Amino acid sequence: RLLRFGKAISVRGGEERMFAVELDQPEHPLVGRSVQSLLHRPQPPTVVAIIRGEHVVPPVADQVFQKGDLVILVGNHAVVSDLMTSGDGSASQP
Repeated sequence: RLLRFGKAISVRGGEERMFAVELDQPEHPLVGRSVQSLLHRPQPPTVVAIIRGEHVVPPVADQVFQKGDLVILVGNHAVVSDLMTSGDGSASQP
């Protein structure tokens, strides 16, 4: 599930928003991947926080996403949407 917050802001030459991505299925494309794996994508989103149960987990590079995590991201809508479906995040900006 993808939640979007607030208005788009102009960042890095494009529009970016804050999103909350709920990793509610074990087969979600981000489950089992690290924060660092997102950094090698075109227009990588910024991981602001990972909420795991009642705790906020720092989004350090080697932190691995788990089923049940709520991931707070700032990024381009197309890239974040692509992460939701393929985990690739390689969508180009419209």
